[in-house]
Amino acid sequence: MTVREPSEGAAAGGAERQCKRRSRYRSFLWAATAFCALLALVCFVLWRSDLSEIRERVGEAVDPAAAPSVRMQQSLAFLRDRVGYGRHDDYFLVPFLRFLKPTALQVLEHGGDCAYRGRALVVILGQLDVEAGKLALYDASGEAVHAVVRVHTEKGPYVIDPLFNIIHQDERGDPIPLARLEQDPAVLATSVARAAAGGNPRAARYPLDRYGFGDVRTINWNKSGLMRFLYGFVSGLIGKEQADTLPRPYMSEEPALMTMAFAGAGAATSLALLGISSLLRRRRRRRDYEGGS
Repeated sequence: MTVREPSEGAAAGGAERQCKRRSRYRSFLWAATAFCALLALVCFVLWRSDLSEIRERVGEAVDPAAAPSVRMQQSLAFLRDRVGYGRHDDYFLVPFLRFLKPTALQVLEHGGDCAYRGRALVVILGQLDVEAGKLALYDASGEAVHAVVRVHTEKGPYVIDPLFNIIHQDERGDPIPLARLEQDPAVLATSVARAAAGGNPRAARYPLDRYGFGDVRTINWNKSGLMRFLYGFVSGLIGKEQADTLPRPYMSEEPALMTMAFAGAGAATSLALLGISSLLRRRRRRRDYEGGS
């Protein structure tokens, strides 16, 4: 009878345990890939369903054949007349994703503040083929205090306040350039007064001392410590002015798209790790084969 040396048995046992650990690791990566793929699919289905519901609701109030500036006005009127005000605690899919804030459809159903209503308006206009994006207004202390929407139309870019239902336009109805609102507080005051005189009761309550355009950025970099770190990095890389005017990604207004992006990144990472694991396994087998021969 052949007796295995203790050292040989320990080595064989260690190799077997290592093999099992590697197998569990690969199984975990495959499970993670499948989970991420399933999550992305669920998000895609929910996203398409939400957009279909939004188009159905807005279709009753907006003429898709009208000029972009008219579609903009009709969309704002839709929000004004059918969507409530105030902040709520809705979230997309699961509580863990609460940091992504509510979807545009949830805002239409339950109302929202300036940022939420701005999100809903951007998504609505996107479904009407009108380009739009949110802007964040900062106070003197560097805190984001208000959100508005910039809408690109055949007349030029308008600045809209979906919380106070104000379209910043001159007496002819042409857009007031954002640069003028930034440079001269009197221009903002005149625009707000014009909206109030036109029968807009919310415009009459606009706090000019708080919601000025002295510091406007396309992205609210103060949302979290990570965002503040990114702002410092980006502004140091390309300059503060360029960082403040970086285009705001549309997907930032779509929690489903953001989650799909996270899931896609997770699946890609898992597949990359599986590829590395497979490559290392082939190398080990080749080394063992060459060592045995």
